[in-house]
Amino acid sequence: MNEILVLGEIDEGELNLRTLELLGAGRRLSSETGGELSLILLGDSVKNIAENATSSGPDKVYTMEHPLLKEFIPEIWLESLTQACKRINPAVMLMSHGFIGMEIGPRVAFRLNTQITTDCIELSFDKKDGKLLRKKPVSGGNAIAVFKCPGTPQMATLRPKVFEP
Repeated sequence: MNEILVLGEIDEGELNLRTLELLGAGRRLSSETGGELSLILLGDSVKNIAENATSSGPDKVYTMEHPLLKEFIPEIWLESLTQACKRINPAVMLMSHGFIGMEIGPRVAFRLNTQITTDCIELSFDKKDGKLLRKKPVSGGNAIAVFKCPGTPQMATLRPKVFEP
């Protein structure tokens, strides 16, 4: 139940930089909880990428392969990711604050009856209750707010180029 799941994105046959940043943030969080860091890859043929991905830091790599997952079709990815989350049951799920994460992240959260915080620039855990603390810019970037939401998994999209790969 302490699993941190990262939705991986692939560009030109390998993990993109946003995914490596998510894995870096996820690794830091998993070291705080002693939990596992996992990566999920969706696509037509991702087994080779999954084998190479273990060198980037995840403890586990899940794959969902099907010809319909070759291209990003939001409805198909939404259903696939929702079903995967129900089976894996992660404590935290991280996505990039890019096209894919912003398109399906809120919809996955709705289907899992949880909440998502988008565009996060810092993550940590509340020592009192173990909930994910998410910092993000608000008021046009003039202030930083900290959000803590109920529900499982704790979901967030992370702003690119803020976290170390």
